[in-house]
Amino acid sequence: MPAKSPEAIQRKINNRKSAKDIGREKKIVGLGGTPITIIYGKPLSDTLRKERTEYLYDLMYPTRHIFKSSGRSKLTEAEAKEKERQRSKENYRKIIEARGEAVRDYIRQGLSQCQTPW
Repeated sequence: MPAKSPEAIQRKINNRKSAKDIGREKKIVGLGGTPITIIYGKPLSDTLRKERTEYLYDLMYPTRHIFKSSGRSKLTEAEAKEKERQRSKENYRKIIEARGEAVRDYIRQGLSQCQTPW
């Protein structure tokens, strides 16, 4: 039965918002960030929600901002993007190498157990 009273509608909205806030905090913890305590049914304020969302994005994409020190940027935006691209290429290469090693091990095991007719 759908909520009809204004209090019930507001409670439903608050529960939905706090569930999203809790999910965001789980992602933050998963990425190694520091969580805050959230009570189900009591959503965060709009400003705190915006700060936590920015914090999550900073954890997910550490090079998305230009790094600054004393008013002068250490990296330009293009340099930061290039650094992120290089890091992605390295990670991809490591994954491919690990897969290749796993395939080689699988083939070695299969060949050693295989009964050859000759």
